Amino acid sequence: VDPRRIEFHGHHESHAAQAFLGSGFDAAAVLTVDAVGEWATTTLSHASRGRGEEGGVIFETLATTEFPHSLGLFYSAFTAYLGFMPMDGECSVMALAAFGRPVYAESIRRLLPAKKSGEFRLDQRFFNFFEFYSVAWTKAMVDLLGPPRSASSGLAFDCLGPVAATAHSAEEQRFADIAASVQLVFEERILALAFELKRRTGARDLCFAGGAAMNCVAGCRC
Repeated sequence: VDPRRIEFHGHHESHAAQAFLGSGFDAAAVLTVDAVGEWATTTLSHASRGRGEEGGVIFETLATTEFPHSLGLFYSAFTAYLGFMPMDGECSVMALAAFGRPVYAESIRRLLPAKKSGEFRLDQRFFNFFEFYSVAWTKAMVDLLGPPRSASSGLAFDCLGPVAATAHSAEEQRFADIAASVQLVFEERILALAFELKRRTGARDLCFAGGAAMNCVAGCRC
């Protein structure tokens, strides 16, 4: 490949382009949320299609949150805590949340405090992102929520049967309740960012991009 044909585009810029270019919108707010790309973890931007003969697309970055403050890594850390493979089993956390009640939501909010502008910060006392695939959480999280689930232990919830009829233990219910609480707080933070984008841009349409956009429950809330 001729080196002159190779260009570098930022991780979040690429996510935003993928979402906007396929949307059919002439202009839209773009919310990009994932684990981390370069250093960015969350980007608020506005995209519009250029006018005139050459056209093109114009992206304006409005705000960026950087590592280690990451909604994606927050969710993935709990994916590991709940006994699933991080960066792979997040869909299982979302499914497990359907069997739980968000009784731990207030505790989870302490880990992920938010400001009126939609900005958020992760309390790093509870996370271990520098050894993410070893142990993604710290003793502080165990003290707050109890022991994590072993990946080798099963879960008795039946996705195809009535929820009320599912026979499961109190410990399994605790894990489902934690999943429900994580999902709720995750959705709250995503919605706060979406509302902030609406306030800043006045845009009628929203493109949701990045790995977090694969959380279809949160996406439906947007």
